[in-house]
Amino acid sequence: MYLYYLFSESSEWTNLDEALLSYVSEERRQKIHAYKFSKDKKLSLYAALLLPYACADQYDLAFEEVDPLWPQAGKPYLQSHPEICFSIAHSGSCAAVAVSDQEIGLDAELIDKAPMKIMKRVFSPNEADRVHGSAYPDLEFFRIWTRKESFGKYLGTGLSTLVLKTDTFLPEHLSRISEGVLTPQDFYSRSEYLTMRKTSDPELPALYYSVYGKKEQVNLVPVSVTTLLEYYLLYI
Repeated sequence: MYLYYLFSESSEWTNLDEALLSYVSEERRQKIHAYKFSKDKKLSLYAALLLPYACADQYDLAFEEVDPLWPQAGKPYLQSHPEICFSIAHSGSCAAVAVSDQEIGLDAELIDKAPMKIMKRVFSPNEADRVHGSAYPDLEFFRIWTRKESFGKYLGTGLSTLVLKTDTFLPEHLSRISEGVLTPQDFYSRSEYLTMRKTSDPELPALYYSVYGKKEQVNLVPVSVTTLLEYYLLYI
């Protein structure tokens, strides 16, 4: 399993971004334009653009072979290579895509002030107790939220009633979740991130990520915006 990610320093929508839209499908363009803020449009675009880059890097696929279909309901998939599974996510200033030969679901969320009031509606009792009992309740909230989202993406249902009622700490789910913390420097485990918050930068910006599928090592591949754009300049 490979997780490609980038951090964008700019939140402005540029003429180059407009040109890059021609390299994503019409379905994806509609999703991108549905976002209100330019930052979210940009990250949604970059997440989609990371997919052909990752497939070229890992599976030696030409750009033309990466033809994702983004249905209104259900999971996106590659029409020409359905054996390659993928999932994308974006939050904060980060865009990411996970690729694998197994079914997967990826979510990443910026660790911020958590909306605790919604826990009764979206978390199981055990999950809510974990948040209330944590020394870092905001972090624990987003940890659980990404587990829910990644499970929903794995199923292709989103945050359905089934997903919301699911306790992601039951053994059958624990055995399928890989997770950690992402900062602009690198990925970290939860314990490493907490140590960094205590000893270095207590306001360290970070995202929590979860990948739901066959639990295995997550191979992390950082990509600069410049590198991604250079890949597409070959086609522009």
